[in-house]
Amino acid sequence: MSASNVLKFIKDKDAEFVDLRFTDPRGKLQHLTMDTTAVDEGMLNEGVFFDGSSIAGWKAINESDMILKPDLSRFFLDPFTSHNTVVIFCDILDAIKKTPYERDPRGVAKKAEEYLKSSGIGDKAFFGPEPEFFVFDDVRIKNDMNECGFILDSKEGPYNSGKEYENGNMGHRPGVKGGYFPVPPVDSEQDMRGEYLKNLREVGILNGLTVNGNINIDSFVFYDSGMSRLGIGTEAMNGQLSVGSNSAEFVVEPAERTIGIGAYTASELRIQTDNTDRITISAEGNIKLGNQGASDTKINMYGKLGVGITSIDPEVQVDVAGAIKFAGRKFLVSGDTPNSGSYSQGDTIWNSNPTPGNVMGWVCVKSGTPGVWKAFGNISN
Repeated sequence: MSASNVLKFIKDKDAEFVDLRFTDPRGKLQHLTMDTTAVDEGMLNEGVFFDGSSIAGWKAINESDMILKPDLSRFFLDPFTSHNTVVIFCDILDAIKKTPYERDPRGVAKKAEEYLKSSGIGDKAFFGPEPEFFVFDDVRIKNDMNECGFILDSKEGPYNSGKEYENGNMGHRPGVKGGYFPVPPVDSEQDMRGEYLKNLREVGILNGLTVNGNINIDSFVFYDSGMSRLGIGTEAMNGQLSVGSNSAEFVVEPAERTIGIGAYTASELRIQTDNTDRITISAEGNIKLGNQGASDTKINMYGKLGVGITSIDPEVQVDVAGAIKFAGRKFLVSGDTPNSGSYSQGDTIWNSNPTPGNVMGWVCVKSGTPGVWKAFGNISN
């Protein structure tokens, strides 16, 4: 993913702010928000300076300069902010050496993955975080000189089974350790968790195919979100959809209105077998059957063929609207010789009205515009 793709995403989402997020040593998310007018390719590629002394366990005040380096493959539109805000996760770099900071949890995780690969134990690390938490309706904490303690309250607490509520107490509170799997109304937060999952899916965290960034799955499936390209079996994608090898077995390029089968060339459709062209349709509308110069090219037709027409006469095997060209010679149907256009010696016109005493057609005996034509095939009375 490039900086230009991120800028395009910011523009497409009409974002007003960019939120640079990172993780502190305790695993808590921290952030720095910038107006989009301050975000450009240089900032995205080089990062921005910030005060690392404000993060516990990092730098002292006299060496506090650090760099937030955006990860251009990890960004999404925040679904909760009042103003459209694009969130970009960042790595932490040393401001002097421009190298990953050794206390950045993200950098530590990357180093651990690299060590895993170098050790030969495995080539991939899989993480399954479990975001477990409690939901309370009231939390009060005191830590004064003369008093300390805390009070927690939840409408699902078993201690509220006898509490009076304005609309009545339905008596459906779960017992101690009885709230793991029961359905509503005992589980009163199902809709809330549904909202969590919905937003996680929309920002691309739950579903591996809904990602704002590039995808590389086992070096087989590649997705470039900036160019909206999907490649299956090929990383060098020629079109919006590429399936096969780098030369592509099947390519779709909507912008060029092009489909490539077997091979891909701009503005052409090709069907190949054994890396040999069998059918080629060019942007000019020319159709080539077989490989040019091959001696074994064959065309076998079983049934009817219609070209350039809307319907086929049931008695007609081949019907072509316009001229046919064989071995460099044109064959067409008309009621007379042409008075315009360029023709070559050997071009033939078949008479569209062959009546007794007339001729079967005309042949061009001298190339030109329109050339010299002679009648042939007198029809007897």
